[in-house]
Amino acid sequence: MPKSHFHSIDLLRGLAALAVGFFHLSTAFLCAGNPLRLVFQHGHLGVECFFVISGFIIPYTLWKKQHRLSHFPRFMLARLLRLHPAYLGSVALMLLTLWLPNFLPPPFHQATVIDWSNVGLHFCYLSALAGKPWLNGVYWSLAIEMQYYLLLGVGYALLARAPRAVTALCLALFAASAFFSTSATVFYYAGLFLPGILLFLAHTGRLRQWELVVLLLVNALLLYWQRHDWFRPGAVLAACAFIRFVRWQHPLGAFCGRISYSFYLLHTTVAFAFLGLLMPYVHDEALRTLLVFVAILLAILAATGYYRLVEAPTQELAKHAGAPRPTDAPNLATHRVLRASGGRTATEGLEDP
Repeated sequence: MPKSHFHSIDLLRGLAALAVGFFHLSTAFLCAGNPLRLVFQHGHLGVECFFVISGFIIPYTLWKKQHRLSHFPRFMLARLLRLHPAYLGSVALMLLTLWLPNFLPPPFHQATVIDWSNVGLHFCYLSALAGKPWLNGVYWSLAIEMQYYLLLGVGYALLARAPRAVTALCLALFAASAFFSTSATVFYYAGLFLPGILLFLAHTGRLRQWELVVLLLVNALLLYWQRHDWFRPGAVLAACAFIRFVRWQHPLGAFCGRISYSFYLLHTTVAFAFLGLLMPYVHDEALRTLLVFVAILLAILAATGYYRLVEAPTQELAKHAGAPRPTDAPNLATHRVLRASGGRTATEGLEDP
């Protein structure tokens, strides 16, 4: 898989985030027959694409760094530094939007009582496990991602270094766990992470091409059996094909990938605040549709600023925290397997999301 595929993953992240944003806004503010709402009625499946991407990128990053169980604290510290500051900043912004309407005059006044115990649970991504609602509806997926990091950080060796039979058994148990778990745990979403894991195994030579195809199709059937919905396995297979085959490199794709996390965190806060103020006074459906596009642009602008102020600095900290120690041996296998033009490997320039 050439390096250009990783640029395409950036593009896929951006497209998935936009699809989720349009889904949320069109569902909340446009009528049922609106063309934009119809186009993005399945935009929530962008989250499934995020899980497929993480399914591939996280074990790939661990493989690149020759992860061992002793590296687990450093790996989790890097993950927290990468995601947690931006997440906590968005939580603070959400609390501000909930608190301010208490002091606004009618018709904008809205009495809101904040459950501070639930806010505390947000710090550790535990709200759903404790039966509490998320302050922002998108946070549920971050909790699942964090559980996936814990799972991979501990069990990575079973993927990359165990005998094939042991790896196959672990993956089968992970797939089966989806049918016996609650939606608050990563196991319920095993069928969304597994395709990315399978791509990783094929990428590193642990799966043959025909085995990858067969297992992806079996996983798609299991997903349908679990959810009784063909759109979800369709989105997963499309994401896999995108990661596996699309070769596209452009600054726009890099930009989309860069701000996708900030956009995902902020769009429900920024865009909903904007549309919530205006939509009660706008009754023309065409104008309401235009305002949704304006709200998306505002969210993109906010995400761009948020990335530069919050995400970019903490990304640098995460890179240093997750970097191998000087005593760690270089991953010679990476250089043998992933040789790109100019004598560089395809791992150069790739950072996990």
